[in-house]
Amino acid sequence: MDTGVIYESEIIFSKEQVRQFAEVTGDKNPIHVDEVYAAKTIFGKNIVHGTLIEATFSKSLMQNFPGSSVIVINRNVTFLRPVFVGETYVLNCKINSFDEASNTILVTNSILDTKGKFCVRAKCTLKNETNILAKTV
Repeated sequence: MDTGVIYESEIIFSKEQVRQFAEVTGDKNPIHVDEVYAAKTIFGKNIVHGTLIEATFSKSLMQNFPGSSVIVINRNVTFLRPVFVGETYVLNCKINSFDEASNTILVTNSILDTKGKFCVRAKCTLKNETNILAKTV
């Protein structure tokens, strides 16, 4: 199986998306939803919930490994820099390796800022009920 970036797109987390996410999850930490509060923090403005960022990784995986039977069985996320509400980022999905014996793929998801610096990196292990390799070639 070839490795490399198989999905890349621009992403902007809007104020409305963050507000809705806060309502759904109950995580109304003012660093995410209160502009006045956030302006007084070390970040200087609102940052996106980490779990909202992780949810976008699931979207990129489902777009590239079609089928509802593709699941994430492990995810390790590292937050390197804040992701700010309303700013443009690049989301990418990269295949690192494929294990035919276990029918799993190791994938790295990333959020990069406009200067190409990593803000968030996640290593994910995917599994499928059928041969995942057949769905990616």
